[in-house]
Amino acid sequence: MISIIIPAYNEASVITRTLKSVAQALTAEPGEIIVVCNGCRDETFDIASSFGEQVRVFNIEQGSKIAALNLGDEQAQGFPRFFLDADIELSPNALHDTSKVLREGRIHAAAPRMKCNTAQSSWMVRSFYRTWLDRPYHRLGHVGSGFVGISEIGRSRFEQFPNIIADDEFVRRQFTPQERAVIDSATFTIRAPHDVRSLIKVKTRARLGTLQLNATHPELQMNAKAQAENNRDSVHSANNETSERNWIDKAAYGFVVLTSRYRARRQFARAQFTTWERDETSRQ
Repeated sequence: MISIIIPAYNEASVITRTLKSVAQALTAEPGEIIVVCNGCRDETFDIASSFGEQVRVFNIEQGSKIAALNLGDEQAQGFPRFFLDADIELSPNALHDTSKVLREGRIHAAAPRMKCNTAQSSWMVRSFYRTWLDRPYHRLGHVGSGFVGISEIGRSRFEQFPNIIADDEFVRRQFTPQERAVIDSATFTIRAPHDVRSLIKVKTRARLGTLQLNATHPELQMNAKAQAENNRDSVHSANNETSERNWIDKAAYGFVVLTSRYRARRQFARAQFTTWERDETSRQ
């Protein structure tokens, strides 16, 4: 049996589609679904509870994703173990195909290939994601950003999720590039922000999380550097693709990256780690 853990904070508008896709994926792979509502002030708990016995729902007053992850992890009984965001959608084979790879013993952290739904996004957001998804970082062993599965051996690499922003990057850095895998036969889909202002908020938060992780867990930077070296090994093909890419896409990507890095550095200098910059447009 596998375990799926979903922390949820005011996700009433999206939790139904997420749980439907997870339940459908479980028809090919028996398992348990654990939803941990944290600080919710909407109907997330009631909606998740309406899915019946297959979904175990917990509620904590504290609005903390980390507290929710740790509670769900404590309650989970199966492996491989999956940690999912509450606003993603899985392909029907996502859990089965990822579990199969994790059970083989060589890979300890894996995720399906990520897709990004930009149907409701502005042209600038769409331009950004065309470039972002083509980066070697995503093509070569990127796991996280909404979905990560880990083996039982992989889970033994750390005790609890620390109180940091970048929980996904924390997990990813537990493993060498050779221990991580993207499953090309399956997908999960995120919904992009509708406007560039919301996108910059999301990317600022992600960058701030990386800065915080570098400061609090410097021992994990070795695996991050190994991934960077793998990315540089692919620089030739990346440059060939870049030369053919629309310059507008590159400009949009550069603007978002530079702006979010600047904002993140300012927030890091001020130790602004509790300000939650979440995109609400993709949850409408």
